[in-house]
Amino acid sequence: MSQTRKVYDREFKLRAVERSHKAASIPALAKELGIQPGLLYSWRNAIAREEAKRNPGQEAKKIKAMKAKNARMKKQIAKIQAEIDEIRKSIEIFSPKRGKSTGA
Repeated sequence: MSQTRKVYDREFKLRAVERSHKAASIPALAKELGIQPGLLYSWRNAIAREEAKRNPGQEAKKIKAMKAKNARMKKQIAKIQAEIDEIRKSIEIFSPKRGKSTGA
């Protein structure tokens, strides 16, 4: 018994990929469409590569935006880390020392 591979037309793939960008769950969408999740991920990657080839400047814009976001997040992490350090210092100052008598 040989199985025949189902061939999906480009329009179906494009609609599926478009829906996948809005879907809460890729596996659930794939099940609804009657395909394997891996196939849907492959279509997404292939279409993204095609778009990158057609619009090479768009890829540069995405990279620039991602770098800017990365820089913002690093600043945010540094700020939060500084706050954590301040809290730790406060805890050291106001916590009773272990093993020392209070003089009472």
